[in-house]
Amino acid sequence: MQTGEESETMQAWMRTALNTARRGIDRGQSPFGAAIAAPDGKVISVAYNRVRAMLSPAAHAEVLAIESACRFHGALELTGHTLIATAEPCPICAATAATAGIANIVYGAHHRDVQKAGYETLHLGCRELIAQTPISIEIIGGVLESDCLKLFS
Repeated sequence: MQTGEESETMQAWMRTALNTARRGIDRGQSPFGAAIAAPDGKVISVAYNRVRAMLSPAAHAEVLAIESACRFHGALELTGHTLIATAEPCPICAATAATAGIANIVYGAHHRDVQKAGYETLHLGCRELIAQTPISIEIIGGVLESDCLKLFS
């Protein structure tokens, strides 16, 4: 993956996650969206938060997108795949990504900004969580950050 300057591919993926988050907002859900891209770059699943709709504290967009991608492949492992999220994944989502073998996480808004906007987090970003494990995941933050932050205002 390209680090530093955002690639056109990462921006396209993030626009998909943003559009998915907006669909969730239209359905009364919190403003989080996620997508999974296969190693070839094709988006194979999208999801928005469904915590309220499912009455499930774990129905985060990232978790639902990972579950959908696993069903798409008929496997529990997503080796080489990328998780794209409108906000930095929380510990639940980061742990799910790590367990599934996600290779890369691309996110828009940082968890501190999500907190400032009034959304509860566990005050721990995905970088800090992954750093506590032997797992190696490339993490790129701030992709289309201003567009992602607008979801939370």
